Amino acid sequence: MRRLNPADAVLGVGAQVLLGAGLGLVWLAVSPRPSARWAGTFWYAESDAGFAAAQSAWFALLTAVPGLAAGAWLVWRSGRPAPVLRAACWLGGAALGSAACWLVGAGLGGGLGSGLGGGADAAFGAELAAAPLALTAPGLLALWPFGAAAVATLGLAARAAFGRTW
Repeated sequence: MRRLNPADAVLGVGAQVLLGAGLGLVWLAVSPRPSARWAGTFWYAESDAGFAAAQSAWFALLTAVPGLAAGAWLVWRSGRPAPVLRAACWLGGAALGSAACWLVGAGLGGGLGSGLGGGADAAFGAELAAAPLALTAPGLLALWPFGAAAVATLGLAARAAFGRTW
Protein backbone atom coordinates (compact mmCIF):
# COMPACT_ATOMS: atom_id res chain seq x y z
CA MET A 1 0.00 0.00 0.00
CA ARG A 2 1.34 3.38 -0.99
CA ARG A 3 1.26 5.94 1.79
CA LEU A 4 1.14 9.69 2.04
CA ASN A 5 4.53 11.31 1.96
CA PRO A 6 5.08 12.99 5.38
CA ALA A 7 6.60 16.01 3.67
CA ASP A 8 3.36 16.54 1.77
CA ALA A 9 1.38 16.39 5.02
CA VAL A 10 3.72 18.91 6.68
CA LEU A 11 3.50 21.15 3.64
CA GLY A 12 -0.27 20.83 3.58
CA VAL A 13 -0.78 21.80 7.21
CA GLY A 14 2.32 23.55 8.52
CA ALA A 15 3.08 25.74 5.53
CA GLN A 16 -0.50 26.97 5.32
CA VAL A 17 -0.59 27.81 9.03
CA LEU A 18 2.66 29.78 8.70
CA LEU A 19 1.34 31.45 5.56
CA GLY A 20 -1.85 32.32 7.43
CA ALA A 21 0.12 33.89 10.28
CA GLY A 22 2.11 35.93 7.78
CA LEU A 23 -1.06 36.99 6.00
CA GLY A 24 -2.44 38.08 9.38
CA LEU A 25 0.44 40.53 9.64
CA VAL A 26 -0.23 41.72 6.10
CA TRP A 27 -3.94 42.11 6.94
CA LEU A 28 -2.99 44.20 9.96
CA ALA A 29 -0.68 46.36 7.85
CA VAL A 30 -2.98 47.04 4.89
CA SER A 31 -6.42 47.27 6.50
CA PRO A 32 -7.67 50.79 7.13
CA ARG A 33 -8.40 51.47 10.78
CA PRO A 34 -10.22 54.58 11.95
CA SER A 35 -8.87 56.59 14.82
CA ALA A 36 -10.50 56.08 18.19
CA ARG A 37 -10.64 58.53 21.08
CA TRP A 38 -10.54 57.76 24.80
CA ALA A 39 -13.67 59.10 26.50
CA GLY A 40 -12.57 58.53 30.08
CA THR A 41 -14.05 55.06 30.52
CA PHE A 42 -14.31 53.68 26.97
CA TRP A 43 -12.97 54.09 23.43
CA TYR A 44 -15.15 55.28 20.56
CA ALA A 45 -14.33 55.43 16.87
CA GLU A 46 -14.30 58.94 15.50
CA SER A 47 -15.22 57.84 12.00
CA ASP A 48 -15.90 54.27 10.98
CA ALA A 49 -17.85 54.66 7.75
CA GLY A 50 -16.77 51.78 5.53
CA PHE A 51 -13.79 50.75 7.63
CA ALA A 52 -15.36 47.50 8.85
CA ALA A 53 -16.29 46.48 5.31
CA ALA A 54 -12.82 47.34 4.05
CA GLN A 55 -11.19 45.24 6.78
CA SER A 56 -13.34 42.24 5.86
CA ALA A 57 -12.67 42.81 2.14
CA TRP A 58 -8.92 42.78 2.73
CA PHE A 59 -9.25 39.56 4.72
CA ALA A 60 -11.27 37.99 1.89
CA LEU A 61 -8.73 39.03 -0.72
CA LEU A 62 -5.78 37.81 1.31
CA THR A 63 -7.31 34.39 2.06
CA ALA A 64 -8.92 33.72 -1.34
CA VAL A 65 -5.61 33.60 -3.20
CA PRO A 66 -3.98 30.84 -1.11
CA GLY A 67 -7.28 28.94 -1.17
CA LEU A 68 -7.24 28.88 -4.95
CA ALA A 69 -3.57 27.89 -4.95
CA ALA A 70 -4.19 25.04 -2.47
CA GLY A 71 -6.98 23.70 -4.67
CA ALA A 72 -4.76 23.85 -7.75
CA TRP A 73 -2.02 22.02 -5.82
CA LEU A 74 -4.48 19.26 -4.91
CA VAL A 75 -5.49 18.83 -8.55
CA TRP A 76 -1.87 18.72 -9.66
CA ARG A 77 -0.92 16.14 -6.99
CA SER A 78 -4.07 14.01 -7.31
CA GLY A 79 -2.36 11.19 -9.21
CA ARG A 80 0.10 10.59 -6.37
CA PRO A 81 -0.42 8.04 -3.57
CA ALA A 82 -3.06 8.63 -0.87
CA PRO A 83 -5.08 11.42 -2.54
CA VAL A 84 -7.77 11.37 0.15
CA LEU A 85 -5.25 11.81 2.98
CA ARG A 86 -3.51 14.56 1.04
CA ALA A 87 -6.82 16.34 0.49
CA ALA A 88 -7.64 16.04 4.19
CA CYS A 89 -4.25 17.52 5.13
CA TRP A 90 -4.53 20.37 2.65
CA LEU A 91 -8.13 21.27 3.45
CA GLY A 92 -7.46 21.03 7.20
CA GLY A 93 -4.36 23.16 6.72
CA ALA A 94 -6.43 25.68 4.78
CA ALA A 95 -8.91 25.95 7.66
CA LEU A 96 -6.09 26.35 10.17
CA GLY A 97 -4.32 28.88 7.93
CA SER A 98 -7.45 31.01 7.73
CA ALA A 99 -7.86 30.85 11.51
CA ALA A 100 -4.18 31.76 11.99
CA CYS A 101 -4.60 34.78 9.72
CA TRP A 102 -7.57 35.99 11.75
CA LEU A 103 -5.98 35.28 15.15
CA VAL A 104 -2.70 37.02 14.32
CA GLY A 105 -4.26 40.02 12.60
CA ALA A 106 -7.09 40.62 15.06
CA GLY A 107 -4.97 39.64 18.05
CA LEU A 108 -2.22 42.13 17.26
CA GLY A 109 -4.74 44.68 16.02
CA GLY A 110 -6.67 44.72 19.30
CA GLY A 111 -9.79 43.07 17.86
CA LEU A 112 -9.80 40.02 20.14
CA GLY A 113 -9.61 41.85 23.46
CA SER A 114 -11.92 44.31 25.10
CA GLY A 115 -11.42 47.58 23.31
CA LEU A 116 -7.96 48.85 22.47
CA GLY A 117 -5.96 47.02 25.05
CA GLY A 118 -8.41 47.80 27.85
CA GLY A 119 -7.45 50.85 29.87
CA ALA A 120 -3.73 50.32 29.31
CA ASP A 121 -3.60 52.99 26.62
CA ALA A 122 -5.39 55.46 28.88
CA ALA A 123 -2.99 54.65 31.71
CA PHE A 124 -0.14 55.80 29.48
CA GLY A 125 -1.95 59.00 28.58
CA ALA A 126 -3.03 58.03 25.06
CA GLU A 127 -6.12 59.88 23.97
CA LEU A 128 -6.09 58.86 20.31
CA ALA A 129 -5.31 55.41 18.92
CA ALA A 130 -6.21 53.19 15.99
CA ALA A 131 -9.51 51.32 16.32
CA PRO A 132 -9.29 47.53 16.62
CA LEU A 133 -8.96 45.32 13.57
CA ALA A 134 -12.00 43.08 13.37
CA LEU A 135 -13.56 40.59 11.00
CA THR A 136 -17.20 41.65 10.81
CA ALA A 137 -18.16 38.76 8.51
CA PRO A 138 -16.99 35.58 10.30
CA GLY A 139 -18.12 33.46 7.36
CA LEU A 140 -15.03 34.70 5.53
CA LEU A 141 -12.99 32.31 7.69
CA ALA A 142 -14.34 29.54 5.43
CA LEU A 143 -13.21 31.24 2.21
CA TRP A 144 -9.73 29.70 2.16
CA PRO A 145 -10.77 26.05 2.72
CA PHE A 146 -13.93 26.28 0.59
CA GLY A 147 -12.00 27.97 -2.21
CA ALA A 148 -9.47 25.15 -2.12
CA ALA A 149 -12.21 22.53 -2.12
CA ALA A 150 -14.07 24.20 -4.99
CA VAL A 151 -10.99 24.48 -7.21
CA ALA A 152 -9.98 20.89 -6.41
CA THR A 153 -13.48 19.59 -7.14
CA LEU A 154 -13.80 21.46 -10.44
CA GLY A 155 -10.26 20.55 -11.50
CA LEU A 156 -10.71 16.87 -10.74
CA ALA A 157 -14.10 16.85 -12.49
CA ALA A 158 -12.54 18.46 -15.57
CA ARG A 159 -9.71 15.94 -15.47
CA ALA A 160 -12.19 13.06 -15.30
CA ALA A 161 -14.44 14.51 -18.00
CA PHE A 162 -11.70 15.23 -20.50
CA GLY A 163 -9.40 12.34 -19.57
CA ARG A 164 -6.37 14.53 -19.11
CA THR A 165 -3.44 13.79 -16.86
CA TRP A 166 -1.89 17.19 -16.25
